[in-house]
Amino acid sequence: MRGGVESHADYTDGNGKRVLNSRFTNFVYKSTWGFTGKKWVSVNNLMAANSNFGFIMEAAQLNEKPDARLSRSFDMPHHTVYFQVLSSQNTLLLNGHSTIKLNAGIHLNNRQEQEGGKRVAINMQLNSFALNAMWVEKMGNNWELSAGVHSNTQTNRNAGARVIIPDANLTELAGVVYAKRAGEMLNVETGLRYDLSTIQSFATKNFTFGGINNIQPLNNAYAAWNASFGSSLVMHNNWNIKLNTSTGYRTPNLAELSSNGLREGTIRWELGRMDLAYEQNLSFDFSLNYEHGQLAFEASIFSNRFLNYIYLAPTGNQYIGFDIYEYRQDNALLQGGEFSADYNPYRISWLGFHGSFSTVVGKSDNGNYLPYIPANRFTGEVKVQLKKTKKASLQFKISCVNVEAQNKPSAFETRTKGYYLVNSVIAYTLHSGVRNISCSLTGNNLFNQVYYDHLSRFKYFGIYNVGRNISFNLYYPLTIRKNKH
Repeated sequence: MRGGVESHADYTDGNGKRVLNSRFTNFVYKSTWGFTGKKWVSVNNLMAANSNFGFIMEAAQLNEKPDARLSRSFDMPHHTVYFQVLSSQNTLLLNGHSTIKLNAGIHLNNRQEQEGGKRVAINMQLNSFALNAMWVEKMGNNWELSAGVHSNTQTNRNAGARVIIPDANLTELAGVVYAKRAGEMLNVETGLRYDLSTIQSFATKNFTFGGINNIQPLNNAYAAWNASFGSSLVMHNNWNIKLNTSTGYRTPNLAELSSNGLREGTIRWELGRMDLAYEQNLSFDFSLNYEHGQLAFEASIFSNRFLNYIYLAPTGNQYIGFDIYEYRQDNALLQGGEFSADYNPYRISWLGFHGSFSTVVGKSDNGNYLPYIPANRFTGEVKVQLKKTKKASLQFKISCVNVEAQNKPSAFETRTKGYYLVNSVIAYTLHSGVRNISCSLTGNNLFNQVYYDHLSRFKYFGIYNVGRNISFNLYYPLTIRKNKH
């Protein structure tokens, strides 16, 4: 059993300016129980959480008067989420080469938007019930065949004074067949899947059907076939080559189909599109890995072709004073790669180096760049093992993250300047019998850079990202000893 509490006051940016109502809290409880028998292995998990998040833009728009610097009050507009998850993972051993995996779960999610003064404006309850069953058969020494079904049922209900997504029922059912071969040098895996899903919305109190985008109750059904193939070749000279290709699909969710209302957290009016088709994609990725002694290197590239890619974009119009954003579709292509290297010198075993680079470009068939695409990112890291004995270890790490300017924004985005961040951590661990006691001091954005992340929703309102942040962490495990009789 575990329990935790987080409490965060408002942050300040690199200029030392406080970002009002950026505070948030989180209360969480987790427990796990299970058993292992001769023919049955069961692992069960329960998680419950209560989280509150302040609405930054709501506070700015309403010109709320700042309270105390370290205040954690949620009298100002905020978002509250209650959720509980109960899951059970079970493995049944039928014989020496057959297994049945049976997993079930329940997820209850209550989302509220409170406008201040304890007034609940939005109150949505989303309940999800999932059941997955898979039969696994080992065939010979190398092959393994799996077949099964996956199902998910959701209900969305509203109880608030304001509704932005209507009441609805959602169902998903899928059948899958999967095979893999594990060899000394060559590994191969392939699969085939069929999905069937339905979304049905209903007339809902306090929700305006029709209106500016003519949203109506709907009853949509979607079906799709998908397949995948992957292979991995392990070479004797420390090289590993991987090649994967697959298709995939995603149905438009309820918000994309039927939104019609103001989002308090972003101060924009969002509209759904009832005629959205499901997304279909064809992906390809290739990776190359090399490991030998003091050097490790990995490079991977990917290409993802989308049909009916769904994204949110402004219409250029306003409704009752708020900018209108609408979900749209277009065919698109996302391409990119990731590269990393690690070097640990033989004669300087206490010193290590790490470097990485990632890039992605998204473009629709009409020639426009896609929104919310991150900029190129370089990361360099130096790790120093200051002390390492059987009883204790002391480690220091410093890293520099360099994010390039994003000069390929979508039609409604603006360019974002590049920036760099310097982060460091010093960690000490004491090995004491059955316990490992550890503490660490972490510093992020040590030089207090003033910057916007390109993916930030608040960039267009002049709100910068977090400035210098110093944190101390102490980990002390409690051990319960049983008395011997």
